[in-house]
Amino acid sequence: MALTIADFDDTILPYNIIKETALSGSGGGTATSHIDVTQGESGKLYYISAQNADNAQRYLKIAMTATTVVVGTTNADIVVPIPAGGDIQWSMPEGIDFTVLSMWCVTSEAVGGTAAPSAAVAVTLLTD
Repeated sequence: MALTIADFDDTILPYNIIKETALSGSGGGTATSHIDVTQGESGKLYYISAQNADNAQRYLKIAMTATTVVVGTTNADIVVPIPAGGDIQWSMPEGIDFTVLSMWCVTSEAVGGTAAPSAAVAVTLLTD
């Protein structure tokens, strides 16, 4: 995993760009999560982009209020299917409020899914 955050709060642009190049790891195994990717700042989620290098559909899961995430137990507020070898872009012009923003990616849409993708899933988020 390689999580990077570009915080533009101190400039003319009041946004954060959050990029993860291998969400939940790759190579299978148990998925891991990124908890509080905005580092304690609440705000709005405006944009999601995800690229799936895996050969099967994968599921990006986002929790908007969870201070802890247990993959396979925590209910996601947003579940985004990412097609095999494909990508998605999802824009929310009005934004979706969050207090704590956490994310993970698994091979199953079900809450109980814990298996990590076998290939990299890259995710970019735009928040304020």
